[in-house]
Parts: sequence; structure tokens; C-alpha cells
Amino acid sequence: MSFQTLDRIKLIDRDHMVDGLFVKECRPFDPSQTNIPIIMAHGSSHGWWAWRRWQPFFANAGWSTYAFSFRGHSGSYMPTEADYLNATVFDYVDDLKSIMDWLGRPAVLIGHSLGGIVAQKAAEDAKPAALIPIASIGPSQIGVQRPGAPPPLDKSVMPSPEEAKARWLHDPWPQDKFNHFYASLSPESPGVLAWSGTGRTEVDPAKVACPVLCVGGADDQSYVPKAEALAGVYGADWFEQPDAGHNMMVEAASIDTAQRINHWLISTLGLDRSPAIQTAAKR
Repeated sequence: MSFQTLDRIKLIDRDHMVDGLFVKECRPFDPSQTNIPIIMAHGSSHGWWAWRRWQPFFANAGWSTYAFSFRGHSGSYMPTEADYLNATVFDYVDDLKSIMDWLGRPAVLIGHSLGGIVAQKAAEDAKPAALIPIASIGPSQIGVQRPGAPPPLDKSVMPSPEEAKARWLHDPWPQDKFNHFYASLSPESPGVLAWSGTGRTEVDPAKVACPVLCVGGADDQSYVPKAEALAGVYGADWFEQPDAGHNMMVEAASIDTAQRINHWLISTLGLDRSPAIQTAAKR
């Protein structure tokens, strides 16, 4: 276990393995500030590390945060090649539910892109405290979102550096910073992608009983639906973050976006507290 201090709030930062899945925990030393954890589910080819800026931010605001990697991604177990190639979105839903079961209490689910549709599907019967899809793929009600045919199932899928930069990043990044980002990516399961944005993943909005906030980036160049359109499926709240792309969690708009989410959570969940939100999490 290691300890770090941000904005004079002592944080606990430690790693876990849960059913073969890597989990990064970041929470206040005093867990009494809130008993509602936040679970963060990453997008295609990413890993727990996509939440490196948001975890200390939310921990400083009083939340216990748990960012994890799906099977086959950063730090988590690698299935056999056949199992990984033929995985489905339901396998990733099982991964998310494993983390929820491990925590043993209702959590806020924050899911980015592919992780967003996984979180939506899990929310049908897992009873989260709240659901926040970020630049998220939508369910079948949105229709087909991914252009072109689904990838073949004979090999895993890895975007080229040019594709990753154009699709996921809005801010101009120095080449060395981008190289580090790209080296952190993992080849994605084509079986999961066949369920992602293709109109195949059905979610029953009536079963998603928790509050929902849909968040989008105004300059998102990926194929995900607008936050307003996704919110329409659930009768949910939504906002579009100005000057933000698909990976808004790692961009200049990161902390402003997190602040807006935190304010919504406090208001919606009826939390009577005034967290000392600082911007020192910017890096």
C-alpha cells in the first residue's frame, strides 16, 4: 500500500486482482466521507490507466474510486486466443459485475465508450447508485453507429496510430506523449466489437432504475451518438463538454468535466456536503 497527498487530503492508492481483473483503488484515507464507491470502466483498447486524472480528482472530492481493466487489457488476465476472439459484450458485463460484487454495495458506474454500453447493460439488473456513460456507445434503440462491417473474428483489432489520434484525441499532443499513450493500448476483441455500436446490444430502459447522466464531447470525432440522443433513450440528464473530444478524461477539459459530474452526483444523490474540489489533479 502506498500513500500520497493531494490538496492536503491523504489518499490511499493500491492495486487489487479481482477474479483475474486488475483494479486500481484510489480513495480518501477517511472512507466515511461517502459510502458510495465509483467504478470506472474503460473504452476499447484502453485500460484502467485511462482514469489516472479522474481517480485522484474524485478521491479528493470524497469518493472511493475503482478503475479496472477488462479481460485481455492492461494488467488483467489474458483469455485463450479463441476465447478472446469470440468474446461478446456480455463477457465484459460479467467483468464489471465481478467488481460490483467484490465491492458489495451499490456503486456509481462511469463507463467510457465501449465501457459505457457495458455499464448500461450491467445497470439493467445490477442496481447501481447512478450510471454515467461518457462519450458512450448506445444500445439498439440508437441503431447502427459503427461505420462499415464488423471486424472479422480471426484476429484482434488494433487501431493504427493515425486512427487512434484522429478518432480519440482532440487536443494536440507532443509526439512523445502520444507515443506513450499508444504504447499503453491493447488489441481489442473482435467479438466484443461485433456487439459494439452495431445495434445488437439491447438495453431495456425500464430496467435501468437509477439516475443517469449522459456526457459527450462537443468535438468528439468518433462514431458514438450525441449525449442528448443517448439521454433520450433513458429520459436522462445530459451535457456536452465544450472543447472536448472522445477521450475527454485525458484532455485539457478533463477536470472541468469531472467537476460537472461531481456536482451532478452530489445533487442527484442528495449528498449534503461541500467537497474541497481543487485542480491540483491536473498533470
